[in-house]
Amino acid sequence: MGDADLGSRQLLEVLHTLPPWRGIADFYDEDWDAYLAAARLVQQADPETVTAALDEFTAEAAELDEHYPGYEHESKPFLLMRVVFALPETVPVQRRFAYKGWSNWPEPDQRGEINPGWPVAWRQGRPYLVASYEGSQGQPYPAAAEYRFLRDTFPHRNLG
Repeated sequence: MGDADLGSRQLLEVLHTLPPWRGIADFYDEDWDAYLAAARLVQQADPETVTAALDEFTAEAAELDEHYPGYEHESKPFLLMRVVFALPETVPVQRRFAYKGWSNWPEPDQRGEINPGWPVAWRQGRPYLVASYEGSQGQPYPAAAEYRFLRDTFPHRNLG
């Protein structure tokens, strides 16, 4: 099967294998390796296939009993989108987009800027967390809607 043949079922399975957003100290290089591999798959897949997989994953995550301490299943596609797309390090706060009400969204800095890729930052071509998971509020994360917005607004990240 070629990269173009990657189906939404396979992509959904990959999403399930990703580690959820947890504490900074609980996220390891092999966790990021899984995200980088998944991001490459998303970049190579047909956008409609990605959208279908994200919609199904979000529906499944909403049905799961969220009694696991320290993470939410929705955090997997949320982090993945910050690996797939080359988001700028800072933008004016007026350009903030938020598809999920994470409890610890940072306030703008002294210049009135925010990091649209939060909580993921990059150092020497590798992602790392700048904030631990603290919870969320509001509606479920519409991963496919954010994917479509990011796809229309930002280029894919060069993942080597």
